[in-house]
Amino acid sequence: MMPSKFKTLLLLGSALMLSACGAGEAATDKMTEKASEAADTMKAKATKMIEYTAAGQTDEDHLYLEEVLGDKALTDVTAWNEVHNFWQDATHVRGIWRKSTLESYLTATPKWETVLDYDKLAADEDKNWVYKGNSCLPPKYTKCLINLSDGGKDATIVREFDAATKSFVEGGFETPEFKGGLGWVDEDSVIANIDFGDGTMTDSGYPYIAKLWKRGTPLDSAVEIFRGKPEDVSAGAYLWDMDEDRKEIFGYSSSTFYDREYFWIPQKDGKMLDPVK
Repeated sequence: MMPSKFKTLLLLGSALMLSACGAGEAATDKMTEKASEAADTMKAKATKMIEYTAAGQTDEDHLYLEEVLGDKALTDVTAWNEVHNFWQDATHVRGIWRKSTLESYLTATPKWETVLDYDKLAADEDKNWVYKGNSCLPPKYTKCLINLSDGGKDATIVREFDAATKSFVEGGFETPEFKGGLGWVDEDSVIANIDFGDGTMTDSGYPYIAKLWKRGTPLDSAVEIFRGKPEDVSAGAYLWDMDEDRKEIFGYSSSTFYDREYFWIPQKDGKMLDPVK
């Protein structure tokens, strides 16, 4: 027979092993439960990511795409499959904005269509225009803000251009020659980071005040939404698309080329509130 002390220790060890196994099973069950919860959460987030609720971007707004041979569907899909670029050569010294279909672009000899000829524009307007970039409004990317410099200097003018009609928009957004630029908020408003006169430029000669400018209103009626400091090397505001139905406006203030502070500019009832650091 086993000594009673040894038997007791053996029974105690067995009990501890059974307890540990039970705890392990419980832990495993708990981990399985948490993994299942995490999977459900990820699935819910993924589902939310493809729920389009913004005006113009709901599922109903895209039903026309089911008519695969419909005029609107064919027009939009063709536009979505276009390739755009800026091209310069010996013939086009100032450059051209051109486009091609994706199918043609992938061939050895793409067929290009001119959207805007900057050499012709300069000749027609008797200006020494130098192209300084553009910004087109998503999701269609047909309404564009084109930056033009007379002679290549820092100061530019900004003019609204319709890429679909290949023409400048009559009565559209247009600025005098200023340092700075415009950025889209929506189809009828832009953020103007430009020279608004005395007391609006940094010590180094660049804008530090940003204003919201509405279509059809004079530039001097634009409403201030952010202000940096005169000693900043750069400052301004811009729109950031957070997701399909949320857009936020942020301001920034750079004390040096390496140090920058960011500010959130809340919006309520169509109005901009004080920036939040």
